[in-house]
Amino acid sequence: MKDFSFLLAHKANHESETVEWKHANADPDQIGKYISALSNMAAIRGEEQGYLIFGVNDEGKPVGTDIDFNHMKVGGVLFPFHINQTISPKGIVSIEEGFAQNQRVVVFAVRSASNSPTTYLGKTYGRVGSSLVDLSAYPEIARSLWAKLLGVGKEDSVALADVPQSDVGHYLDMAFYYRKLGLAFPSQDEAISRMAEEGFLRMRDDGNVDITNLGALCLAENMSNFPSLQGNAIEIVPYTSDSRAGASIPALIYKQGILISFEDIIAKTMEFTGAQETIEGAYRVSKEPLPNILVREMVANAILHQELGIGGAHILIECFPSRLEVYNPGSLAIPADRIVDLAPKPNMKRLAETLARWRIGEGHGTGFDKIIQADEDYFLPPPQIKEESYGVRVIAYKEKPFSQYTSEERIRAVYFHTVLRYINGEKTNNESIRARFRLDEKGKYVVSRLIKAAIEEGKIKEATANAGPRAVSYVPYWA
Repeated sequence: MKDFSFLLAHKANHESETVEWKHANADPDQIGKYISALSNMAAIRGEEQGYLIFGVNDEGKPVGTDIDFNHMKVGGVLFPFHINQTISPKGIVSIEEGFAQNQRVVVFAVRSASNSPTTYLGKTYGRVGSSLVDLSAYPEIARSLWAKLLGVGKEDSVALADVPQSDVGHYLDMAFYYRKLGLAFPSQDEAISRMAEEGFLRMRDDGNVDITNLGALCLAENMSNFPSLQGNAIEIVPYTSDSRAGASIPALIYKQGILISFEDIIAKTMEFTGAQETIEGAYRVSKEPLPNILVREMVANAILHQELGIGGAHILIECFPSRLEVYNPGSLAIPADRIVDLAPKPNMKRLAETLARWRIGEGHGTGFDKIIQADEDYFLPPPQIKEESYGVRVIAYKEKPFSQYTSEERIRAVYFHTVLRYINGEKTNNESIRARFRLDEKGKYVVSRLIKAAIEEGKIKEATANAGPRAVSYVPYWA
């Protein structure tokens, strides 16, 4: 039988919107609903399959099951035939028996919905967190599903169709494009041809053009002119306290294309996070509570990894006195703690390539490496990466003394420090961790206890067994 231990470990041992653990509950009606939900949520999340796994408890630990679905009957017919008759489309489920940690498990691999939602007895199901829901009561999730199935969120999809060539300049700021390149604006025909080469628009047989999502995202005069992207603004919200109840400065909303607005977005974000220039003696000195490189990478990553068509959700930049939060609609597709060594692929590859040429993001998937490195270079608390329902939130914290770090922050800092050094071919030890926290020799016992806690939390491990106290070094848990 097949060993499913890797599958369980890969799914991070917890339920998600595309994974459901079951111990022994084999209710056919519930199974049908879960199959519909897992298939539809896999489509929204951009995953190939969802999984319904029997023989695993709520904590993700294999405990075994004796359910035999191949011989179980529902209304006089075998269960596999029953599922094939009640799920539409047919043939999207495979049922395999196997084991994990020497326990028998049964895995339902459910193929992602395509072309149309997956239904059970004519109804469409989904999930909100780990809860099973009928999507007729959740229209925003249903719209997100249809957007995925119809390709609304793809960069080469049409944002505005059948536009006369003479009107393209009303929608795309072609003049900015040429100014940014340091070139004189050419003839209209040549400009249209250049826009087509960039993938910003497509020529039609009748001589008109279709403007693509890529073109609108990069050069839109106003995103509201494009029906599928009306909610796709970038919003900056400054707060006067660390509570969201303390907002006092009006939010800034950017509806222009990214190429046009990016530098101003970064400048305003830096301003709202407290960056300023002062005169010290005869010199102008910049003071940045959060380094520019960190802010740029956080915003660029949000842009590159956003998903379009998710219920009007948009990129949100929130500036608090003690931290910066950047939210983008979409998903990581990898565990949050592997964000440095397993670079997430951008949802829109062509957009990533375009922005890399304009030096907005580097296009190599190392943006989070730079964020972690900036935190280390400036001795800042470690960033927090949170995957929420339909979005990813990255939180960067301003400087504070080591004594004010929470236990969780200390362990997270040790983990990311170890990951960064591991991928750079450097050793992590007591000394390097002390340097990370700016602790002197007296802090080695504090760091020793912290290392022990990080090992007990399963975040790091010793690089070599039986190494002497002075030679011991550490690597990430997955190394």
